Amino acid sequence: MRNRTLALLAGISTLAAAILVFVLWPRAPRFQEDRALRAALQQIVGDYRKIIVLVDGAELLDDAGRNRSLAAGRIIFWREQDAVNQIGRLLTEQSGGAAAVRQFVQYVSKDPSLHDADKLAFLDIAEQAASANNQKSLAEPLRILLENLQGI
Repeated sequence: MRNRTLALLAGISTLAAAILVFVLWPRAPRFQEDRALRAALQQIVGDYRKIIVLVDGAELLDDAGRNRSLAAGRIIFWREQDAVNQIGRLLTEQSGGAAAVRQFVQYVSKDPSLHDADKLAFLDIAEQAASANNQKSLAEPLRILLENLQGI
């Protein structure tokens, strides 16, 4: 009976110690996603998809329809390019760029809603960020992402 009591007390104290360690142990700061950056990345994907739809089969349209389709595609393309340039600048700036780079890499490489064709919309951004970023902790993930995008 005494051995059982001692074993029970040892088990309870071990469990209590494990809970205290779990609660009090300092953790690395959690990744805080920038909602504005995510929305901008999603907008780029949306614009990229719209351009593909507008241009696909444009040769089958009559002249007026083809011209409207191409004009709309050009407008969307320039809006997309502006967003790409803004995100590229954000990823290459020294202050705050590291968190944006991590979020960018995570979004492009792990978001299940992206198809390989969608990821190609981010090739220019990845090239710009990889060439401008020399932080060792960020350079490797950017290099891997760039290689993956170039392989698509």
